[in-house]
This record gives sequence, structure tokens and C-alpha cells, in this order.
Amino acid sequence: MRAAKQPGFEERAWDELAALYAVDVFERLAANRETRGWAEDVRLRHQFAVIADFHSEVRRIAEVGDRVYIDVIETVITKDDSFAVKTFGVLEFDAAGKIRRTTTYQQWDPDRTPSHVGRTAEA
Repeated sequence: MRAAKQPGFEERAWDELAALYAVDVFERLAANRETRGWAEDVRLRHQFAVIADFHSEVRRIAEVGDRVYIDVIETVITKDDSFAVKTFGVLEFDAAGKIRRTTTYQQWDPDRTPSHVGRTAEA
């Protein structure tokens, strides 16, 4: 989100994205197996968008029933570094066509894996 780098960017900027989600029941199972709801997910998206840029290369995408599967190579660029991570995401939709759950699986370069990846919520 390019607007994230502009002065005055606030969390409410994500409200437009919220229209795609069933925010009242939304659950994200992150790569570190931590579960969070919409408000927490937006807070973390916002923090990350302010400090990093992203490039995504979609490799495959498929839809089966109420799920969409997406295989992506994501490149994250910060002021000091850049790295790529292979991500497999599962988006689950409700009857109204809103995203109710996302699950993320990631494959990191073993020499560059961030400390939070692989931790459980209890760690």
C-alpha cells in the first residue's frame, strides 16, 4: 500500500479493504500458527505497511468450493534489507462471498528466517 508511506496514514485507511471481509467473525491463522481477529490483523498490517514495501509474484491460484488457494512469492523490502518468501495461502469465504478465514503457510530461507516464524502462540 503506497499510501502507507505518506504523512498522516492511519489505520482507518484499511476500512476499504474491510468490505471484502466478514470482519465480525474473521480469523487469520498466521505463518507462526498464531490466530488473530480482524482488528489485530489490521493493526499488524498497518505497522508492517509503514516500514516495508512488497512485491508479489502469483505462481498459481485455484478455487474449490468456498476456498481459494494461492501460491505466491512475496518479496519484502525494508530500508536495510530485502528478502523473498514462498507463501501458500488459503482464503475461506462465507455464504455472502466475504473472507471469513485466511491461513498462511510460508517457506523461508533457513539462514534468513525471522525469529517469530515457527513460534507457537504460547512461546
